[in-house]
Amino acid sequence: MSEDLKSLDAELEKITGRISIAPDETRGDDPVVSFCRNCGKIVATKKVKSRRGKTQEVCAECGNDVAIGTEKSIKNYFRISS
Repeated sequence: MSEDLKSLDAELEKITGRISIAPDETRGDDPVVSFCRNCGKIVATKKVKSRRGKTQEVCAECGNDVAIGTEKSIKNYFRISS
């Protein structure tokens, strides 16, 4: 990629405010967590490659898909008491 395209991409990133959602990041004061519907709790994740070559986050304990969101939103949506 040329330098012009890299600088343009950096400028677009500043303007649009794209935010990557990864489990170790935070949104404001609330940390981003992963909830496994199969285990029924907030869990650690691991990345695996899907059949189409993309990576996806799965539960480190059971290997099923996880829901990713802020701790507050996950607790509200799945009705988890603190």
